[in-house]
Parts: sequence; C-alpha cells; structure tokens
Amino acid sequence: MQKYLAEDYDGKLWYGRSDMETGERVSSVITLYDAFFPAILTLSGHLERAEKLQATWAWLWNKYGLEPMVYDYKKGVPNYPAYDLNP
Repeated sequence: MQKYLAEDYDGKLWYGRSDMETGERVSSVITLYDAFFPAILTLSGHLERAEKLQATWAWLWNKYGLEPMVYDYKKGVPNYPAYDLNP
C-alpha cells in the first residue's frame, strides 16, 4: 500500500483507489470513510506518513468547513458535497 497507493499530489499525501485484482491505480477519489487511515498508519508505526495524511485531511476540512463525502483530489472538486450525518 505504501509503495503503490500512497501518492504525493499537489504537496499533500493521498491514498487513491486501486483494482483489487491487479493493484492498478484506478481513481483519485477518496471518501469520508478514508479519514480514519491516519490512525491506522500511526498504529502501524508510520508516524511521518500519518502526520502528513492527517494534515491533508485537515486541509480538506478547512477548505470546505468539513470533509465532503466524496472528493476527487486530482480534479480538486467534491463529487458528493454533502455530509449525511453518518452514525
């Protein structure tokens, strides 16, 4: 994951989508559910990456006032700019 999915794009760290079978990167879309990943990186000992990814999520929060449900980081636009108050 660190080798193939981590992507430094526009000075921020992102983890896009890949094909489960081939590992090929298929999308630069992230979702609100990806915001937990800095904690997983921390627990696995990748502190520097965790800090950089958390800073990316903080930037996204500050840009929109909260994280959009779906965001394309290469296009720089929310695909689903709502927050459905998930449980």
